[in-house]
Amino acid sequence: MDKMMEKFASMIAEKIASAEINPELMEKMVDSFNEKQKPNEEMKVESLIKEIISEILAEAKPTQKDPDVTYTPIGKNGKPGKPTTIKYSSAIKYDKKHPAYIAAMKLKDTDKTKKTNATAGAGLFTNDPEYQKRMGAVPKICFP
Repeated sequence: MDKMMEKFASMIAEKIASAEINPELMEKMVDSFNEKQKPNEEMKVESLIKEIISEILAEAKPTQKDPDVTYTPIGKNGKPGKPTTIKYSSAIKYDKKHPAYIAAMKLKDTDKTKKTNATAGAGLFTNDPEYQKRMGAVPKICFP
């Protein structure tokens, strides 16, 4: 079956190659082909532009999100109310004595400690005398 299809395709190719096509028909075929190709190129360019714009917008968005701050307000009678959650950016606008502001500053302080302790395993071998000896560290001498 494949041989028959191959023979059939070669016969058609020979006929087309040997047939004379007038220039007007050839020009119409080329124009038709070009018109069909243009929308695909435009769509490709359009999709590339959209992709580039979305990547630029993704890079432009701030990576740090506005975290939630939960605090417990104090009621008029001096008793604590129910816990309330607001955004950090809103909480820092309150007075320094406001519970929301205090909770936001506590959250900010915990973020700083997380960043400073970023080196995992720091000081892991400080109490290992063999490691210190291999690394050439000076032993600590304690005087009474």
